[in-house]
Amino acid sequence: MSVIPEQLEAASFAKESVDQWSWTPEELAPFNAKLDKRFGEVDLCDQALAFALWKTGHPIQYRDADGIWHTMKQPLWGALAVYRLLAKAEAMAMPSIDWSAVSPRLKWLTQDLSGVMILFEKKPYANTHNGSWTTGCVGHLTHADNFASAKQGRGHWRDLIVERPAQ
Repeated sequence: MSVIPEQLEAASFAKESVDQWSWTPEELAPFNAKLDKRFGEVDLCDQALAFALWKTGHPIQYRDADGIWHTMKQPLWGALAVYRLLAKAEAMAMPSIDWSAVSPRLKWLTQDLSGVMILFEKKPYANTHNGSWTTGCVGHLTHADNFASAKQGRGHWRDLIVERPAQ
């Protein structure tokens, strides 16, 4: 298998770019703007950079026909697909609250994709279509930001669920 000069240049560009930047959400925004078209139409250097960022731990998403973004573990790198990259997940930290100030009726604390924290009576499940937690309209719930002690967590939103400690 031979490498053409353009591929070598793209790989070199990707290596330098991955090493040079921290790739925060602010730094990813202009790059994701370049990716906002069919992957086959994306410049080869940007294709290589997308692959390199994914290989170094940045989650990647594709947009479906309805315009909804879905996270994928193994991208197919299809020429017709539209991709974007997310910042690397920070060290995991669970959301927290002073449970003594919360009604005993509420048993679960969650944090969704947008950072909204909700307290649930019944155990919720992750709604991956919109990045939120739901019980399917069963049980009582309230926003946790109504409590001064509520502290947001860090990590993948589907992992940010805490059960009330046993008393």
